[in-house]
Amino acid sequence: MMGYRGEAACSPKINSGLFAAMRSQGDIIATFVGHDHVNDYLVNWRSIALCYGRYTGGGTVYNNIPGGNGARVIELTEGSRSFHTYIRIAGGKIINEITYPDDFQAK
Repeated sequence: MMGYRGEAACSPKINSGLFAAMRSQGDIIATFVGHDHVNDYLVNWRSIALCYGRYTGGGTVYNNIPGGNGARVIELTEGSRSFHTYIRIAGGKIINEITYPDDFQAK
């Protein structure tokens, strides 16, 4: 896991089979979600990157993520089974740069 986990994942109680369907496709390398306000982590689970964005809103009860609000930027390269992603926080600072899958390879 890379990034910040400030709350448990807010997944449904019923398994819809979505992850199994993505794995069975054989060509999906990542999925990106939001909603969990105090998470911005990325984890490689069974060869699919599960990625959170970051809290982007204003002053609410959800603004306690370290560094403040920001957004996940995702850079894709056509024809490549990889991507580069990072969090740009308010003020322009870049944190948590990740190149997938390279940063998850054994070294």
